[in-house]
Amino acid sequence: MARGGYDSDRAACLTLAELERWLAVAIAKFYHLRPHAGIEGEAPLRRYQEGVRALAAEGRAPPSPRDPRAFLIDFLPVLRRSLRRDGVVIDHVHYFSDALKPWIERSATPLRVLVRRDPRDLGRVWVLDPDDGGYLEVPYRELSRPPVSLWEHRLARARLRERRRGELDEGALFAAIEEMRAIE
Repeated sequence: MARGGYDSDRAACLTLAELERWLAVAIAKFYHLRPHAGIEGEAPLRRYQEGVRALAAEGRAPPSPRDPRAFLIDFLPVLRRSLRRDGVVIDHVHYFSDALKPWIERSATPLRVLVRRDPRDLGRVWVLDPDDGGYLEVPYRELSRPPVSLWEHRLARARLRERRRGELDEGALFAAIEEMRAIE
C-alpha cells in the first residue's frame, strides 16, 4: 500500500463501473456527511435538507430539469465537427443517422455542428440541432460496432500507431479493440 493508504495497483485495476461506484460512495457517504468550514461547520447534506424543508414550508420544491436527458447531455464534453454527406467523423469513427439528411441537403458547404459524446460509451453522439436547440442522438454508422470507452479507443489508437506508423482507419481501430478485449 502506498503512502496515505492509496493502493495505486488496485486503482489501476478498477473498471470504470467500479470507479463510478467508488466515487458515488465517497461523495454520498463521506463528503456530504462531513462538517465543512465553508458552511459554518455544517455537513452539506444537512444544509441541503434544511433548504428542502424551507422550500416545502413555502409550498415549493427544489427545481428540477425540464428535460433530464438534455440536462445530462449538456454536461458531456463538446466537440465541433463538420457535417458531411457521410455524417460526422470523430477520431476515425463515423457516426450517421437518416435524421441528419435534411441538414446535409440544405447546406452547399459542410455545416459545422456542435457534438457531445459520453467518454464512457462512444457508441453514439448527440448533435445539437441548430434550429430548435434539441439534441439528435446519432449512432455509429456501422451499427455492428461494439460500444467502447474513450480510454479504450485511445489505447487502441496508440498501439496501432506504435505498430504501423501509418494511416489509421475505423476498421483497424475496432479490430485492435477486439484484439485487446480478447487478451483481457
